[in-house]
Amino acid sequence: MSDLRSFNTPLPKENKKKVRCFLICQKQISKVQKIQNALDFYKNSPYYSFSKKRSK
Repeated sequence: MSDLRSFNTPLPKENKKKVRCFLICQKQISKVQKIQNALDFYKNSPYYSFSKKRSK
């Protein structure tokens, strides 16, 4: 039973801050990746080449 109790103890505050920072960093990285994927998709789309030709 003592193993289960130790498993359910809350993390120390220092670890919580590190975990929170890590999760925030992961969110930022995933946002950047989503934006990059969207830009790549747009640049490979037929509309991009059409609008590029039209703007000249």
